[in-house]
Amino acid sequence: MEPQKKLFEDPKAKTQEYLEQHKLAELMEGLLAELMYNKPANPKQYIVMQLEKVKVAGTKPLLNKQDLDTMFGMFDVTNRGAVTEQQARNALKTVLGSRAPTAAAAAADAPPDTVPLGRDDFVQLMDSSAELGSS
Repeated sequence: MEPQKKLFEDPKAKTQEYLEQHKLAELMEGLLAELMYNKPANPKQYIVMQLEKVKVAGTKPLLNKQDLDTMFGMFDVTNRGAVTEQQARNALKTVLGSRAPTAAAAAADAPPDTVPLGRDDFVQLMDSSAELGSS
């Protein structure tokens, strides 16, 4: 006997399934992060260009190691060549938004870290996130 087909499918659940299946939330969050990071003069044209890159690259991430290296410079506001782990977690939360690991979500409540992260450690931490990866 076949299972009965649902007479009513929850539209919210169906929409959520569609978003997850096609990873649209990640794509949009990545595009917004790129826009905020680069602040192009023509954001619509920039989005089209980024989508073309995604189309060509397939599943490659929008941020590569060079982007992460540049991002380190933005978070190292004192030019010490180091940032705290909390700054790195905040950076991860900024880039990944709701996709950030739980540790990044708790960064605001965490006590300040005393061990600084150098540029290479920062890039490695950001790159090691499953959502970011690198190309």
